[in-house]
Amino acid sequence: MPAAPKKKSGCLRLLLIITGCSLGALILMAVIGALVSPSPQTEQGPATPVTRPEKRPPATVQAPAESPPAPSLPEQVEELARKEFGDRFERVFVTQDTTGTWNIIINVFDENPGAASLQRSIIRLAALCHPEGLKVGQFEVAAWSNFVDGLGNVERKGLVRAHLRPEVAPKVNWKNEVMIEFHAAFATEFVHPAFKQKWADSDIL
Repeated sequence: MPAAPKKKSGCLRLLLIITGCSLGALILMAVIGALVSPSPQTEQGPATPVTRPEKRPPATVQAPAESPPAPSLPEQVEELARKEFGDRFERVFVTQDTTGTWNIIINVFDENPGAASLQRSIIRLAALCHPEGLKVGQFEVAAWSNFVDGLGNVERKGLVRAHLRPEVAPKVNWKNEVMIEFHAAFATEFVHPAFKQKWADSDIL
C-alpha cells in the first residue's frame, strides 16, 4: 500500500517537465519570429532621399551710386549766360589769377539789339556772377551785331563792350539788382557809332 503515492509524484513531475518544455518552445519561436519578421520601417518602402539645400552665391551689396561732381565755376557761368542770353550767347572766358580772383568775359551776338534789354541782361548776369564770398576782379560783356554799309553789304562788327567799374564793384548791392543804374555801375569801353546814341540814352532802372 505505501508504494502508490510515489507513482503519482512521478507522473506530476513528468507533466511539469512537458509543460515547461512547451512554454520554452513557444518563447523560443516568438523570439525567432521577431528576429525574422521585417521591421515596420522596411515594410514602408525605401526612405525618401534627403535633398540638400542648393548653395547660392552670397548677395552682393551694391555700392551707392556716386553723385556727379559739382560743375566748375566756368561751367556755372556759361550755364547762367546761356539762360540769360539764349540764342544770343556765344562763349565765356573765365580765368583765375594767383590771388584767387576771377575774371569773367562774356561774348554775345545780338541780331536786333535793344539798348535797354541788353543793359538789363548784363546787370542780371553780373548779379548772378557775384555771389557772396566770390572774388571777382573783372566782369565784362562784349556784344557783336551785323551792320549794313551804304553799298548793302552785311558785316559783323563790334556792337558794345562794357565792364563793371572796379571802383564801385565793392559797393554794389547785387541783392537789389533791379535798382542798379547801368551807367552808374558799368563803364562802356566801346560802342558802335550807329548804336552810340541809343546806348547813352538808355539808363534803365
